[in-house]
Amino acid sequence: MSPLIEHDRHKIKDASAARLEAWIKATPVEDVPLNQFGGASRTRICELLHITRSTVGSNAHLLRMFSELDKQIEKRAEVEPSKKRKSTRRTRELEFVAKLVAKAEESELRYARLQYLENYGHKLRE
Repeated sequence: MSPLIEHDRHKIKDASAARLEAWIKATPVEDVPLNQFGGASRTRICELLHITRSTVGSNAHLLRMFSELDKQIEKRAEVEPSKKRKSTRRTRELEFVAKLVAKAEESELRYARLQYLENYGHKLRE
């Protein structure tokens, strides 16, 4: 193995745990991305923090932090059951991009229909 490329599993484990711990401290519970079951979305959080799935599965400290985060989310849901969870900035951006893509596809379809009308003299059904 090259001396320039060093893969120390313990350093990776400690660095991942430190990133997750700092993120949990800095992020309010209402801004934590949720999965379909109402718990913390481990996939989205790990992508954000550049933590691999295998690290999460094998690191007991990360699993404990995620379970603590799930407990905080459950506690918050019990305290504020009537309030709808505020969408995060990332979620709003993704929704906006999805709407733009849908509008672009609709415009392309309209253009293709008009192009067909111009070429063949009759319009396609919508």
